[in-house]
Amino acid sequence: MRALLFLVIFLLLPGCSSPMLDYSVSFAPAGPVYAPAAGSLAVEPFQDRRLLARASANRQWLGLVPGVLWVDIPTEVPELYTVYSSFTSRPLPRAMATAVGRGLAASRLFSRVMLPGDPAPARPEYLLTGALERTRLTERCYYYGSFMYAWITRVLGLPYVSFELEMVYDVRLVRAADGRVLWQRRFRHRIADRYHSVYELGRGRNGKHLVAAMFSRLLAADTNTIAAGVRAALEEPRMDTD
Repeated sequence: MRALLFLVIFLLLPGCSSPMLDYSVSFAPAGPVYAPAAGSLAVEPFQDRRLLARASANRQWLGLVPGVLWVDIPTEVPELYTVYSSFTSRPLPRAMATAVGRGLAASRLFSRVMLPGDPAPARPEYLLTGALERTRLTERCYYYGSFMYAWITRVLGLPYVSFELEMVYDVRLVRAADGRVLWQRRFRHRIADRYHSVYELGRGRNGKHLVAAMFSRLLAADTNTIAAGVRAALEEPRMDTD
């Protein structure tokens, strides 16, 4: 029995612990490269307008109830609390603004892009502002009817956890000289990444924690949309009402 216990711990630990994974929301820019269309852009940290409610890890003990197949554990602030991971992208609104700013810098729409924390010139021509309205992460943990033998299903590689993410945030391009909003858009997302084994959780995706990969995938696609909208606004100033 002792040898069996050590074997179980040996098999589970690599999947539960993932110290080498990237927990940030950064991404490798892959959008089109434009000719510089404007002067300098200062990216401001997004405002945080989310609810301050957080989930409790105590919900996982519902798995002790016989017959429980899974337990859903939601949180509105995933970078501060999740059941299985400790995110380093905090505060998330600042990390999101930095990731989007780097994507815009790679697009070369502006002659210079200042990220949050960078020394900004006295008067940048444009500002990129935003507000994070919602980030609801739900982790579904599978217990297969009994907390007592759930470890067996995990060793066998059966689904261990699923994730569902809802995210809502706004982005604006503002002309610094007069504060005029040249372009704005609200992004709404609801995506799921389901049925991962304990081993898949440990490996992550492309070097990232699975939840961080969800965030970065959304931000990468949104940054391409932002770049296209900003370019159109700079060529013919208007307000995008999408």
